[in-house]
Amino acid sequence: MVSSVEALLKFKSNEIPSDSLEEKLLKMVGEKIFINCEANQIKNWLKIRKIRMKFKSFLQEYSNRFFKGGNRNARHCYILKKELGNYANRIYDARSTYLHRGKPM
Repeated sequence: MVSSVEALLKFKSNEIPSDSLEEKLLKMVGEKIFINCEANQIKNWLKIRKIRMKFKSFLQEYSNRFFKGGNRNARHCYILKKELGNYANRIYDARSTYLHRGKPM
């Protein structure tokens, strides 16, 4: 699911809130505080962070109707709206661990 959503996001402009951490780190990179390989690692980490944020934003935007109904008798399958961010992070991490490290979910 995560890979599918990521592929979709390449074709959809998905707005995410401004990231003050990204702004601070890019300012530091621009000031040449880091050597090139460190600067590249920071930029790569920021890119991955932004992808994760877009994934979470996508789920929050397109799951709104899910939270208005659903089968509440199946509580073991139900996710509360306030818990969506935590579940999205766990799903994203599990997929990344499987995809990039080969560890089972």
